[in-house]
Amino acid sequence: MITFFLVCCLVLVPTIPLLLYGIGLLLPASHTVTRSATYNTTAEIIWAILTSVQDYPAWRSNLDRVTIRHDDFESDINKYEDDSRLTFIEYTKKKDRRTVVVNIEQEKERKLLRVLEDRPYITPGEEDSFTNFNFSGSWTFLIEPQQDKQVTLKITENGTIKKPMLRAFHTLFFGFNRRIDRFLKDLGKEIDLGFLEEKNQPEEQEEDKERVQEEEGPDNFQSSLTESRLLDKEWDMMNEIYEKKAV
Repeated sequence: MITFFLVCCLVLVPTIPLLLYGIGLLLPASHTVTRSATYNTTAEIIWAILTSVQDYPAWRSNLDRVTIRHDDFESDINKYEDDSRLTFIEYTKKKDRRTVVVNIEQEKERKLLRVLEDRPYITPGEEDSFTNFNFSGSWTFLIEPQQDKQVTLKITENGTIKKPMLRAFHTLFFGFNRRIDRFLKDLGKEIDLGFLEEKNQPEEQEEDKERVQEEEGPDNFQSSLTESRLLDKEWDMMNEIYEKKAV
């Protein structure tokens, strides 16, 4: 029985990658997925977070760093087009990939287009590969204000997975929405953190004001008492002068 089991393992295990590869060949290379989330914030705040790409590593759980690419050609395009473009590169904490992103602001506080291309992680000094990429596509961000100071952020991914094995893994195990869900979750934490800081700020200011009043209270009282005594003294002197003149 044990021998039969071992033989089956030796036969079946090597065929699993071939089976996944065959499934991947049958699957379409392109896909479209849309996910959305609603936050208690404003469109202005969400837009500020989305466009502040240099701050991404502070709140996105999978990012190690972001580098912004300064391109003269891109700068010239921004001068003559309404859409503002920015190219940056995201490096993951696992050092398994980097994503080249072109950020295109189409409608301020309303619509943002992001063109993506995953490339292998490279160390400083290593040559870049412009053909060896696993994923390419785009994210379209749509910001929709709701009632009661709520905003819905909808992200639509139109992507292409080049390698059949990865297509099979995403279809059978991971799902194509995994990356978007993580982004929306991290964004929600960042918004909640900013809301708590904004809420605590007036309370801290009120506590500081009360503390200052307590510290300055006795001095202010003593100062007022001294001024009152001086005024009384001056008034008495004036009365004495008028009485002498009257005599």
